[in-house]
Amino acid sequence: MTSTGSLNWELQCYLAARAGVAQIIILPATRTHFHHRMIECADQLGVDPDLTEFLPLEAARENLRNYGEERDRFILEMADRIIPVSVRPNGRLESLLRVIQPHGKIDASMQIHWAGSPGLPVKLPDAEAVRNIVDPILEGWLIHWTRASQGPWPGEKKCDFFRDLLESRSEYPRSAQKTFQRILSEKKIRASSWRIRNNQPVVAFSALPPSQALRLMRWRPRYVRFSFEPFGIAVEPKTASASGIREVIYLESPDPPPEEIPAYLFQGRGKKGDWPIEQEYRHPGDFDLSGLNRNEVQPADLMEMITKTNKAVD
Repeated sequence: MTSTGSLNWELQCYLAARAGVAQIIILPATRTHFHHRMIECADQLGVDPDLTEFLPLEAARENLRNYGEERDRFILEMADRIIPVSVRPNGRLESLLRVIQPHGKIDASMQIHWAGSPGLPVKLPDAEAVRNIVDPILEGWLIHWTRASQGPWPGEKKCDFFRDLLESRSEYPRSAQKTFQRILSEKKIRASSWRIRNNQPVVAFSALPPSQALRLMRWRPRYVRFSFEPFGIAVEPKTASASGIREVIYLESPDPPPEEIPAYLFQGRGKKGDWPIEQEYRHPGDFDLSGLNRNEVQPADLMEMITKTNKAVD
């Protein structure tokens, strides 16, 4: 029995399909969207229709974010055998397992000690070197900084992400550097709708000089990744304006923004963080690099730019 809605569950769907194992996928969905979600799930995870049965966990509303506990309880109660592998102490699953335990269907023979995800080091270039070498080269340019992706890249199927994840060894296959390399090979920056009003896919840029952007490259435990890392795509100011890249407007109040300005350009100032310091700009939809020359757009691998400049001086 598997489900959707989190990478942990969806990995089980993919593994079952890859191994040719029959599975029942519990699918949280509203009644009107169940068929659509079933087709989408089969396509994204590459499941075999002949080995798969979908069971609806009917949701009363389209927002399925709060159905995790209901889904997990449903699966644990229906399962004939439960095999915990790594369960966070005092977490939701551990609480549910305590309720299920008297039924005698928990097999703990494969359970290992749970360990939280550590903060990963990122190798940042020397700030003074960036200020002296990179800042003058990219003065006034807007930069799209890359970061590691916790799941599939925008536009990528989940089964392709899981395949690469399982086949990787020492290097995470969706690291910031891999994302940077993908942009260069595709000649396209893929848009994302994450935390954007009306779920409008956009590409984000920053007007900060690279040396100042370094200060914002920090580990974010909540998302298990860095805010962004020192690999970017820089766009010349006139080219940026002609391409439809516009400055973000930071809202001072919760009042609805004016309708004459696109909703994707509005951003709250933040209750804990101070978002205006990022000096963000946004482009609606994917940003195509294929028709632009080196005077209009260029890669900004900070470490490589410093190394090349130093070699040229030597």
